[in-house]
Amino acid sequence: MNTRHRTHYHFQPAANWMNDPNGLIQHRGMHHMFFQHNPDNPWAERIHWGHARSENLIDWQILPIALSPGQVGADPLSCYSGCAVSNDGQPVIIYTGVAPERACVAFGNEDLSELEKYGGNPVIAGPPRGLTTPGFRDHSVWREDGGWRMIIGSGESGRSGLALGYRSPDLLGWEYDGVFASSIGQESSPMWECPDFFTAGGRDFLVVSMHPDRRVFYYTAPDHGRVFEGAPGGRVDLGQALYAPQSYTDQTGRRIMFGWLQEERPRQLQVDAGWSGAQSLPRVLGSDRAGRLVCSPAPEVDALRISATPDWREPGQVAGDRIEIIARFSWVENGVCGLSVLDSGDGLERTEITYGFANDWLTLDASGSSLEARNHRTVSGGRLHLPPGEDVELRVFVDASVVEVFANGRAGALRAYPELDQSIGTRVISRIDDPGIPVREADLDNLTGFAAWRLREASPGQ
Repeated sequence: MNTRHRTHYHFQPAANWMNDPNGLIQHRGMHHMFFQHNPDNPWAERIHWGHARSENLIDWQILPIALSPGQVGADPLSCYSGCAVSNDGQPVIIYTGVAPERACVAFGNEDLSELEKYGGNPVIAGPPRGLTTPGFRDHSVWREDGGWRMIIGSGESGRSGLALGYRSPDLLGWEYDGVFASSIGQESSPMWECPDFFTAGGRDFLVVSMHPDRRVFYYTAPDHGRVFEGAPGGRVDLGQALYAPQSYTDQTGRRIMFGWLQEERPRQLQVDAGWSGAQSLPRVLGSDRAGRLVCSPAPEVDALRISATPDWREPGQVAGDRIEIIARFSWVENGVCGLSVLDSGDGLERTEITYGFANDWLTLDASGSSLEARNHRTVSGGRLHLPPGEDVELRVFVDASVVEVFANGRAGALRAYPELDQSIGTRVISRIDDPGIPVREADLDNLTGFAAWRLREASPGQ
């Protein structure tokens, strides 16, 4: 196995394929993360549920495979994504059995170290009659009005993605309750995957992953009810890497999200490496004054710092592929500020994160990140919704091939695969974006705060 670009503190299994986080739950004090996993090969085929648990959201203990496709029954080809709920202390898993796609249930034992499939699977045999759909998979379940509600990712062929609603008194007998959400005529895709309904910061949100576009949007609930319609409220992540996020409420009431960080290189390079996929850092979700979904890294992430005090307070000497950087920039009209990380120092390789004050735009630029021509060279970004005059703070986590950025309540993740050994440098970017100003006179001095730390390996070390 080639470990060159494997992460140090973003969760990965020991080898082979991983995609969506599944069944996130805190049970008896332990955080549990199930995940889509092919334990035999580094590609998406015959999907199982992997399983890991943690006391601190950072150091994970990998447990035996939790769900495997059956030789017979409701899931002979794969066990696709789903969620976990606590039914009066009993962990219950709702997942998608494949052949065809249908809703299934499994029960956790006392400490959630093992799952047992329900003998009456499937609990929903397929989509509603009369609906022609490209898919019927992935579940979000919550308790409401003394019973249970569920939405399933789907779509109406040739029109738009849908979240289909169901009700149950006991998690086993389900009745179709109509379309829970749609976006016909708006920015959407023909299939919604991994719908996630939750409350954060006092507002209801619906997160959907759009297939095959590979974008993740959130919708906000209307004031008159819970039928989500119309245009999305915004992007969940401003990068290209994060997909299929899932969230859960921990025992302190925080809403915590993880997401699959897809590889940004062709399949053959993933096969050659012997592994594929990582999980994001844990993000705590909330709502801002305008009702937008916002996030920040969970405070537990601070425990990755090797030293309590910053290893660097000046940007010039920062180097490494396992670091955290916090940089604050004051507002400057037409100013562009940010960081270049995984920088070779000679312009051959670099990954740039920049914010433009004039257009309120955060850019994640991996176009120059690797000399390997087969790697994807993505440029992505989006608005931070900052008013004129507000300063910006970039908190950047570099972890081998992962760069995860948090900026004033928004986040973005990208993948980068530098080839050069010296591509571990960091450089501050601060300039005026004005073609009328000579380059040498365009440099700014608006960096108002800087700190950087070396980070430790998370357990299990990868």
